[in-house]
Amino acid sequence: MNYLTKPDEYRLKIFHESRKRRILVGELIYDKENDRYELIYDKSYAHSKNAIPISPDLNLFKLRH
Repeated sequence: MNYLTKPDEYRLKIFHESRKRRILVGELIYDKENDRYELIYDKSYAHSKNAIPISPDLNLFKLRH
């Protein structure tokens, strides 16, 4: 998969890398107007059987945190 996109200072793509491939986990987005961050899990990653949450507080059952 090609994840190359235009750089954006308010978005950070998060990947999980294994020996053979790179998987998009989600995206961390900064909302400048409200001065807050939001984590959005990639739906394909969250529903995969090998998905691991980024932290216990950011579980995979809820896609947006």
